[in-house]
Amino acid sequence: MHAGRLVRLLLLLTTLVGLLPRAGAAERRFERTLPLAPGGRVVLDTYRGSITVEEGETPEVKLVADLEIDAATPAEIDRFFDAVQFSAEASPGAVTITARNPRDSRARFIWNEKLQVDLAFRLTVPRGSTLDLRTINGAIVVGNLAGHVKARAENGNITFRRIDGSVDAATQFGDIIVSRCLGPVHARVLRGLIRTGTIGGPSTLKNTSGDIEVMMARGPLDGYAEAGDLIVGFPHTIAGPADLVTSGGNVKVSIDPLAACDVRASSRWGRVASKLPLAVTDGATGTRRLSGRLNAGGPTLSLRADGGQVRIEPGETLFEGS
Repeated sequence: MHAGRLVRLLLLLTTLVGLLPRAGAAERRFERTLPLAPGGRVVLDTYRGSITVEEGETPEVKLVADLEIDAATPAEIDRFFDAVQFSAEASPGAVTITARNPRDSRARFIWNEKLQVDLAFRLTVPRGSTLDLRTINGAIVVGNLAGHVKARAENGNITFRRIDGSVDAATQFGDIIVSRCLGPVHARVLRGLIRTGTIGGPSTLKNTSGDIEVMMARGPLDGYAEAGDLIVGFPHTIAGPADLVTSGGNVKVSIDPLAACDVRASSRWGRVASKLPLAVTDGATGTRRLSGRLNAGGPTLSLRADGGQVRIEPGETLFEGS
């Protein structure tokens, strides 16, 4: 096409686009306050949207749900907002919140992809509450709580600040971050990252495609990374055994030199290297197998990297106030 004609065509298309009706973002808000006794259960199940949970000082659940839609006419705005179905109910010992949208359960064309209602949920709950949170597409953030927290997302990150109870989290595409948990942590990721600070209880961490990083494991730990690295720190008091396995990555552990434990490490295609003063009982550092005892011995740390290296290094116990 001649350059002059191409320029004129582009100018014409730009003019036509500018003449199309346009609308800015429209917003609505859904609010509820529901009674909940300390130790009660809170369920939030939504078809999409982010979830943020903070602790409160009163025996109630405060819900704020913000809805937003862009690129729609006034008639479309009302139709799309009205399609979102909210339910918030209180029963003895529990609060249940759901959000559904039959319109979003149907197939849609790419050109209509923007005509979706974006949701953002904010919950304030008693600190000792048990949580059950579910979203298909959105992030989940939980603040400082003392109860059991369960979180599920198909596509989105899941983050916990400080949990004095326990954590059970799973996401298919996203990261799971636990700043601190005094109890058990069970986390599963299909593709993403699992990263924790200090975890205190018996924990299980599994990642199909991505790394697992644990700053400090104070309790028994099972960790499996199919295609990623496992990086774990152990304090001077090791409360239970650990079984760390990676199929396509490396295993790196740091152990406080004052700890008492047994180490059993192996690699199918790589090497095992240790900088700790282990009393070697089998194999040797720099080979594919090494077993040994640190100080008086104790819980067994089993380390296996089928397709990578195993590195054992001295670490230090981090001080954390209660």
